[in-house]
Amino acid sequence: AQAAALGVPLDVVALPATPSNDAYEGALAPAFARDRNRGIATIAFGDLFLADISAWREGLAARHGMAPIFPLWGRDTGDLIGEFVDAGFRAVVVAVDLAALDAGFAGRSVDRRFVADLPPTVDPCGENASSIPSSTPGRDSRPRSPTYRASGRCAAASPIAISPPPDVRLHIC
Repeated sequence: AQAAALGVPLDVVALPATPSNDAYEGALAPAFARDRNRGIATIAFGDLFLADISAWREGLAARHGMAPIFPLWGRDTGDLIGEFVDAGFRAVVVAVDLAALDAGFAGRSVDRRFVADLPPTVDPCGENASSIPSSTPGRDSRPRSPTYRASGRCAAASPIAISPPPDVRLHIC
């Protein structure tokens, strides 16, 4: 729904619920090959500042003949979330780490009030998995899709609270 709202193509890569790094890479390999065959040689990742993850992604891309870029790398996450909100994009927090945030943050819209309510120890963009915001399709002026699927790998060191909005279907690992 997000890609359609933005008018960009989307290739879906199916992953098992809790893939190993090898399974993750194995699932991505055909997608990288398709992209290379289409003349695509660069892949963008949304990593902000977790060096171990970006290093792993650099190796992943290199092993598959792709050049990685990290357009958000090192950006101040307070500024970044402000730009996101000011641009009219929407997101809802679908999960929070209860060791970092109160369960009441789950299900909240990401807006200026949400950011102001965050404790100073919690990253406003959810880095380090303190919260998991799920973007909804497009900007406020666009219609909202009835479903959104969030799937992938999770490593939760502490309990999480999950609260999807009523029009969102989640697939949580």
